[in-house]
Amino acid sequence: MKVWLILFLLSLGLTSGAYSSSLTIQNDWDDRDTYSHFGGHGLLQMPNARFGEPGDFAVGWQRIAPYRYVTVSVSPFPWLEGTVRYATQEDRAYALAASLGVTQGNKDKGIDLKLRLIEEDVWLPQVAVGIRDLGGTGLFGSEYLVASKRTGPFDWTLGLGWGLIGTQSDLSNPVKIFGTRFDSRTAQTGQGGTFALDDWFAGENVALFGGISARSPISGLTAKVELDGNDYSQDASRASISVRSRINYGLVYRLNPYFDLHVGYERGNTLSSGVSMRTQFGRSYQPRKRDPNPSTLPDGQSVDIIPYLENDGFKVDLIDITSRETRLYGEFTRYPDQAQGLGRVALLVAQKYPGTDVSVIENYYGMPLAQWNIEQDALERRRDRDLDQHELGSSIQRVNPSSSNRARSPERDWHFESRIDPDLEQGFQGPEAPWLYRLKLSGMAEARFRETSSLAAQTSISLIDNYDQLVTLDTATMPPVRTEARTYLRENRRFSLDRLQATHFGRLTQSVYGQLYAGHLELMFTGYGGEVVYAPFNRPWSVGIDLNKVWKRDYDSLKGVQDYQVVTGHLTGAYNFTESGISVRTSVGRYLAGDVGLTLDLSRRFENGFQVGVWATKTDVSAAEFGEGSFDKGAYLSIPFDLFTAESTRARGRIAWRPMLRDGGAKLSRMFDLHSVTRVRGSDAMIESWERFGQ
Repeated sequence: MKVWLILFLLSLGLTSGAYSSSLTIQNDWDDRDTYSHFGGHGLLQMPNARFGEPGDFAVGWQRIAPYRYVTVSVSPFPWLEGTVRYATQEDRAYALAASLGVTQGNKDKGIDLKLRLIEEDVWLPQVAVGIRDLGGTGLFGSEYLVASKRTGPFDWTLGLGWGLIGTQSDLSNPVKIFGTRFDSRTAQTGQGGTFALDDWFAGENVALFGGISARSPISGLTAKVELDGNDYSQDASRASISVRSRINYGLVYRLNPYFDLHVGYERGNTLSSGVSMRTQFGRSYQPRKRDPNPSTLPDGQSVDIIPYLENDGFKVDLIDITSRETRLYGEFTRYPDQAQGLGRVALLVAQKYPGTDVSVIENYYGMPLAQWNIEQDALERRRDRDLDQHELGSSIQRVNPSSSNRARSPERDWHFESRIDPDLEQGFQGPEAPWLYRLKLSGMAEARFRETSSLAAQTSISLIDNYDQLVTLDTATMPPVRTEARTYLRENRRFSLDRLQATHFGRLTQSVYGQLYAGHLELMFTGYGGEVVYAPFNRPWSVGIDLNKVWKRDYDSLKGVQDYQVVTGHLTGAYNFTESGISVRTSVGRYLAGDVGLTLDLSRRFENGFQVGVWATKTDVSAAEFGEGSFDKGAYLSIPFDLFTAESTRARGRIAWRPMLRDGGAKLSRMFDLHSVTRVRGSDAMIESWERFGQ
C-alpha cells in the first residue's frame, strides 16, 4: 500500500506543477468528469457531487472481485442523474438459474438517483444528495450527502454515507435529531420494487467518505484517491471479501470522446478494472447529408408532380386545385425539420400551379392533423431570396384543418405497401443465459382502402437464435398474460405471425380522432377494440380512452385462441412541456390480468431528437402477488436515425429496459397510438429553423 500511496502522491505533485507550466489539456472532452464503479459520476466506489451535461449517456462495465457491474447512466437535466445497474456476484449462485440447471452468478438489479442541491460557484462547493438501490433488494442500499469543490486540476470530495456506504460508522447519525424513526434501519426490502422509506437516512451511525480526483499533464489521464465509507461487513459477499485498507486508488484514461479505461487498487489487496462508453444526446453531431437536391419540374404543365413530391419526402394522398389555392394532402416522410420538407413541397407545388396560394395539410390515414397556409407572394419572394427566415416564419400560417376537408384521392381506392427489414430481438440477464438473441427478418405488408382503412400483416422469420434455451418459468401467481412470453417466443422461433389487423380511422370533429381495430393485435392476444382521442389544436395536451376485448392466442401463432379472455382499457392524458422537452403521460384503467391501476410515463426529448424516458405501473395487485420487482417499471431510449444516416430520415429506433417481465400492470401492445399521432397538432411543431425552408 505504501508504494501505491507514494506513486499517487508523486502523480498529484506532478499534476500540480504541470498546471503552472505551459502544459494544457488539448481536447475539450478531456476535462469532463468521470464515472464510478456503480455508474454515475464519482470516484471509485464512492459518489461525488458532479453531474453530466443534459443528454449525457454512458454505459459501463466494471469488475472488482467478487462483483461485476454493468451500468447505464443518463443525465436528463443538469441537476439530475439516474443509473440502472446490473450486478453479478461471482461467489453466489443465481437461484432461479440453478433451478434450470444453469450455472450463473447471482444477479441483482438496482436504480440510483442523484439530485443537485447547490450549484458550485467561486466560494460554495457543489452539493448533492443521492440514493443507491432505490426500490431494489437492498443489496447495495445506501444514501449520501456529498460536496465537491474544484481547485485548479484537483476536484475535492467529502460526504456522509448511510446504509452500505456508512458501515465504517465514523460518526453518530446526525439525522436522529429529527425523530426516532432514524435510529435504526432494517436494510431489507424483500424481493425488490418497494421503497423502504423508513430506512432512508436511518441508522445508528454514518461514515465519512471522500477523496481527490486530479487531472494529470498527460492528456486524458485522471488520478483518483478515495476514502471508502463501506467496511464490507454487511455486504452479501462479505465472506469472500477481506479488507486491509479503506483507501482506494485509481486511474482513468480517456482514449477519445467516447471511451474511458479504468484501473484501480482497492481494499488494500484487490485490483479493479473497467471501461465506460459515453455519448451526448443533447448535442450530437450529424453527418454531412447527401440528400437529393430539391426537385425541379421539367418544362410543360402535363408532367405528373406526384413522383417529384415523393422524391422530396412527401407521400401524396390528394391534390385539390382551385383558381386561388392549391391544397396538398399527405404525409412528410423524410426531413425531421418540418421547415425543410414544407419548403421543398410548397415551392414545387408553386412551380406546377403558379398564381395560387399553397396549403399543405398533414394527413394521417385520411385524418387531417395540421394545415400550413403559404401565400403566393411569400413563395415568390423566398424563391428570389427577398425574404429572410423571420419574415418567412411570420408570413406562414399554421391552422386547424377544416373538418369538411376530404383527404382521399379520387384516382385510387386501394394503396399497397410492403417492406422487409433485418431485426435483432434480444434480452439480457435471463436465467437461461446472460444473452438471449434472435436475428430475424421482419416483413410488413399493408393494404389501404380510401386511405382511412388498413389491413396490415406483420411476420418474422428467424435467421439465427438461441431460443432453444428458453423455458417456461412457473412463477405466475396471476393469469399468465406476460410470464408465458418465453413460450410464445420459443414456439414461434422459426416463423411467427405477429399481427394481422384491420383498422379504420376517422376524424370525428375538429379535435376528436378515433380508430376501430380487430384481428391479431399482437403476438400474445387477438381481439377487437377502439380508441378516441381529444387533441385540441395548438395545445400541449390530449386526453383519450381505449377499450378492448381480447383473447389469449395459441402458443403457435398460426392457430387459434386459448380460453382466457379479458376486457381491458385505459383513460389516458398526455401533456408536453414545450420549452423543456418534458412529456408526461398518465393512464388509468384495467390491465390484461384484470388488475386495475395507474401508469405514469415521464420523458425528456432533446433538441436533436433523442428521447429518454421512465415509466412505472402500480395496480391493486400486492407486491407479494406480483412477485419479484413488486410492481412493473422500466426505462426507454428513443433514437433518431437521422443523426447517423447519410440521407435525412424520420425513422426512429427504440431501446427499452424492463427489469422483470411479470403479469401485473401488463398492457396490450397496440399497433397505433393516437396520442402520438396527434402530437403534431400540439404547440411544439417540428420547426427548427425557417432558414432551411426549401433547402
